[in-house]
Amino acid sequence: MKTAVLGFGYWAPNLVRALVALSKVEDVLVVESASHRRSAAEAQFPGIRTASLLSEALDNPCIESVFICTPARTHFEIGDQVLRAGKNAFIEKPFATSSTEARRLFQTAHERSLVVYPGHIFLHSSYFLTLQALLGEQALGDLRYGIARRASLGPRAREDINATWDYLIHDVYVLNALLKGAPLCVTARGGAYLRASKEDVCFAVLEYPNNFLLSLYSSWYAPEKERSLLLVGSEAMLDYDEQREDKWRLFDRGYRPRGGIDQHGNIGLELFDRGIRVPSPEPSEEPLRRELRTFLECVVQRRQPPEIKAHVLQVTETIEAINASMSAGGQPTSVATLPGSGSDLSPTKRYG
Repeated sequence: MKTAVLGFGYWAPNLVRALVALSKVEDVLVVESASHRRSAAEAQFPGIRTASLLSEALDNPCIESVFICTPARTHFEIGDQVLRAGKNAFIEKPFATSSTEARRLFQTAHERSLVVYPGHIFLHSSYFLTLQALLGEQALGDLRYGIARRASLGPRAREDINATWDYLIHDVYVLNALLKGAPLCVTARGGAYLRASKEDVCFAVLEYPNNFLLSLYSSWYAPEKERSLLLVGSEAMLDYDEQREDKWRLFDRGYRPRGGIDQHGNIGLELFDRGIRVPSPEPSEEPLRRELRTFLECVVQRRQPPEIKAHVLQVTETIEAINASMSAGGQPTSVATLPGSGSDLSPTKRYG
């Protein structure tokens, strides 16, 4: 399969590396307007070809699929051009910066029997698969609340989008997929300290069905890298920290109802503690390679998985609601929902 990658900036070299390693891919064209980046691509990947104009990819009838790694503000316009040229499109996150744009991309793909796919890399990771397995076996019982933290000092303070579309979106698409739907309501506050109107830090609370509360913190303006998730359930608590040697810890502790008073003086509750265990992570190949292979398999089958559309729209609507809440000074904001939005949003299990 012949492919094209649009843009050769921060993330695209990883994508090109993964593409050239896939057996299905026989040719990669990198389209980049900056000559020094084209030279860098040719030096890093001697077997690829480069071009300076988008038309060199869109007008080539041999290229079936295009991977869009351009600035976020261009994703809709370029994605629309790619689809209208009869090419399948893989769009790095954010897929689009409005739900209206996202819907139009899916509609255009549907009209032309093409595949359009989001770059939601962590849905193809051992991290997601392990969470999915633990929740599937009810290891935590009924979910009560969660706290996710994602921060670092750059290395990029982006000028095209804020931290919600760049950092926080990862935790939104992971939790939405695990919970098989979007939150009902969000409240959020953010601060734009480095660039006017581009929040580099965001604090958000998402209220999901069944009274599950999720607290999110995301920033590219923090002293150290943080990637962590705490999930508290009725039977156990799960603590994940990417920076820790033992990344996964499951605490068999909490409270349960009981008559009378327990030994700690809790009336109507009993504190229990059965110790700590380390869950075995689910095996997975490199997430990026798995993600690209999944997309290319959809292209070969000429099949747009319907739950991918629902998933992308839910994620986009959630981020839109978070930004609306920030703009309104933290006012609670409802998340628009789709008919049938509670469908199974586990693309890696079914299409990986």
